[in-house]
Amino acid sequence: MEQTTTFGLWEAEPIGPFDSTARDEARRLLYEILSGLKDRHREILVLVVFEHQTVSEAAHALGLSLKAAERRLERAYAKFNQALRRYRAEDERRLR
Repeated sequence: MEQTTTFGLWEAEPIGPFDSTARDEARRLLYEILSGLKDRHREILVLVVFEHQTVSEAAHALGLSLKAAERRLERAYAKFNQALRRYRAEDERRLR
């Protein structure tokens, strides 16, 4: 029996057990990385990436100038990618 899931990153679609497991792991990793970010980095990423706000809209919501929001978003992406690279390196070590 197929199940349907919705999550901010994926549209609702039928998935099988293997897809479900992979998505559960991706979701767990996403939450882990986001929870490890400072609030100011997590907030801007969530607004722009997951809530699909423009940087200008996110800047207004956070009380920032557009330039400050752009810098914060750039830094947030860098921190997120750094954490993801760290996870991948640890995962590769575990698989050896």
